[in-house]
Amino acid sequence: MTENNKLRPLVTMMTAALLSSSCSLVGPDYVKPEADVEPKWINQSSPEISRHTAELSTWWKVFKDPVLDKLITEARSQNLSLQVAGTRILEARAQLGIATSAEFPQLQQVNGDLSQQQISAFAPNTSSIMDRSFASTGIGFDMGWELDIWGKFRRGVQSSLANMQASVAGYDDVLVSLTAEVARTYVLIRTSEARIQVAHDNVKIQERTLQIAKALFSGGLGLLGGIFLGRVWYPPQQPKWSGKQHYLHHQSANIKHSGMSLKYKSAIWHDEFEALKTLKADILVSHEAPGSHRHGFNVIGELAAAMGVTNIFHGHLHENYATTIKNNIKVYGVADSAVADLLGNTLSE
Repeated sequence: MTENNKLRPLVTMMTAALLSSSCSLVGPDYVKPEADVEPKWINQSSPEISRHTAELSTWWKVFKDPVLDKLITEARSQNLSLQVAGTRILEARAQLGIATSAEFPQLQQVNGDLSQQQISAFAPNTSSIMDRSFASTGIGFDMGWELDIWGKFRRGVQSSLANMQASVAGYDDVLVSLTAEVARTYVLIRTSEARIQVAHDNVKIQERTLQIAKALFSGGLGLLGGIFLGRVWYPPQQPKWSGKQHYLHHQSANIKHSGMSLKYKSAIWHDEFEALKTLKADILVSHEAPGSHRHGFNVIGELAAAMGVTNIFHGHLHENYATTIKNNIKVYGVADSAVADLLGNTLSE
């Protein structure tokens, strides 16, 4: 048998082993699970939404706020959680390298030898023409590895690759969450600053309103705005709330934070109504009517008597009329868009 014929079975066996190792994998391949996702955003056809290409990786730049840009840059460079997530990517890459190396030979050796020999000139059976010096050399290598017949190492590579991709996704998740939290907090701060400014402006308006009210009272004119609201106080029923603070104390945190609705703000509150009784005026101007009207309230007449009022002017019911109630208090109804003088005479309608 020739040398080639001797090597042929060995080569055939190694080829078969390599082919089997490249084709046989134990266990099923990973299949991404299906998730039900809407094919389009539910409000994308709204006319209030503009459509244009946006750079989502720097979405906060649409606000064009250099302070926000600086805060996000500092947060990304100094946040420890983000640094830990980045380090985990490096760790996963190293683990992937270790898993990949298992597919290559685990044993690799190279060896060689060289020997020089010389026969003594006095040795038997030697002659002067004989070459008594000669050398011999040898070189060889060994290589060995575990054949991945059942896909152990390839599954390990797949697992390490998936772990690295998960680390990258984790880093992106931390990055997005960090950026969103910085932007959200910044917007809340700016919103609070704007609300504080509005509150200061409202204080100035209320102070000016108070000055006007005091001037009117000093001139003998009393004002009672607002309406009786069933959810607050609707005479002759007892008030459901003693005042605005009593009402807010029993409301949710959301209402406490955002404040009362316009309807509640425009209601007549019992404590404020009672406080008016301590003031003195000649004329009472109110939105609600006293008991002289079929839709009026007797408490308006009681308020007028307590204040020493001689004339009541009211709107709301949009009727022009004149009458007199208890304590000889004259009542004048003023119709919608009408103007009346202090004597109750209608000047225009």
